Order: sequence, then structure tokens, then C-alpha cells
Amino acid sequence: MPDGISFVDAEGTQRRQARVKWWSPDATTYRTAAIMGPDLAHQLPDTELPDRRFSYSDRKPVFFGHYWLSGEPRVECSVAVCLDYSIAKDGALVAYRWSGEDHLTPENIKSVT
Repeated sequence: MPDGISFVDAEGTQRRQARVKWWSPDATTYRTAAIMGPDLAHQLPDTELPDRRFSYSDRKPVFFGHYWLSGEPRVECSVAVCLDYSIAKDGALVAYRWSGEDHLTPENIKSVT
């Protein structure tokens, strides 16, 4: 976050850092890059990021976690799938059945709640 900018998370804790949507070409501002619900995102400036060091442009698929996403498990982009949907907080246990494909597909996401 820029100096002097923070937000209050869902538990009431003030934060000066946020996880970012490193896989998304649309994540160009602090508000669109931060992973948080719309009820919290309004606290962030909708100003352009100074650089995109966190962007991912490789063609190799990435399976990642520790993001505690919610909703229906999904392919974030053609080469990125989050496998962390908050199973510890009544979310889903998520896996991806990868067979070497270059582009990830929603059909290969498997989850149980």
C-alpha cells in the first residue's frame, strides 16, 4: 500500500498490506488488485499501481493457496487456479485434476464442502 494508506479488515484489524490478484491483467489499481470483498475494497484508492512487479506472464499453470477465496471455485485465468476456499471456515476443499494441459478449465476443478 502507499504510505499512509490502510484498511480495516472484516475482523476490525487495521492492515497496511493486501494480497494481490497477480494473475489478473485487470488488476491495475490498488482497489482492483487487492483481494477483498467489495464491502472492504472501497477503503482503497482507485489509483494506478506504480508498477506491476507481481504480474504473472508465464504460460506454465500455477496452483496456489493461502488466499481464502469464497464462492464457487473457479479458474482465475487460463493458467491460475486457487485451491484455498476456506475449508477451515465452512468453505470448500478444492483440488484440480491436471493432465498436462496448457489452459486450465473449470471442468477439472473438484471440490467438496
